[in-house]
This record gives sequence, C-alpha cells and structure tokens, in this order.
Amino acid sequence: MTISANVGRQEVISASVDVDLIEATLVTGVAQNAIQLPPNAYIVGGQVDTVLAFDSVTSDDVDVVVGTETLLAAGDVSVLGASVALTTGQGIKTNAPTWVTVEWNGVGGSQTEGTARLTVQYVVDGRACFSEG
Repeated sequence: MTISANVGRQEVISASVDVDLIEATLVTGVAQNAIQLPPNAYIVGGQVDTVLAFDSVTSDDVDVVVGTETLLAAGDVSVLGASVALTTGQGIKTNAPTWVTVEWNGVGGSQTEGTARLTVQYVVDGRACFSEG
C-alpha cells in the first residue's frame, strides 16, 4: 500500500491571551479557562512569555493544561522577559470544543502585579485553506 498524497494545506493557527494577576483576579492554585480550541485541533506548539514579572515573595509559576494533558508544569513567571515553551508530546487532539486552562501558583504572599502571555499554536484536522500539488 502506498501513501496517499494530501494536497490540502493550512497555516498554523495561533491564539494568545494575556493572563493578568489583577484583571483576571487570579487565585493561587485555581485553574481558569484561557483559550478555547475547536474540535479536532492538534496542538503543535506555544509558550508562556512573562510580560510583567509576578512578584510573590518566594516563587511564582503557572501550569497550562488542556483536558487531562499538561502542556506546562511549574513554568516560572517571576522573571521579566522569560519565555517557557509548552510541551506537546505526540500531538494533543481535542474531540470537542476544549479550554486550555492556566493555573497560577504564588508562594509567599504580597502579590501585587504580574502578567503572562499564553500563546497556543494548533492545526485543525480536516481543514484546508488551499491546495498544493
């Protein structure tokens, strides 16, 4: 049996959201919905970028999860400009509209600021924007 060519092509889709400690009223240890993905989305990449350093006394990190899959565990958001890549493993596919969640974990109290930008890159199975070949 030979491989059947697929002439359909699509761009990688990128979705971003700023997760702000104050505006989102983040509570340490509580996951919040951040980006909703469509059915049949395969996550192919992404990252968390620290736009404004979170300022807990001891430590600040975020977990990023889709369904039961962890894309990022304990990504440090306490350093301005830090960027932490999401782990996509074998390709995580959604079966229905699915939320990517973010959970902030701050230790030490006195949190007054912090913003991280979550970016998720994905393709949608069966979608084609143009053809090639």
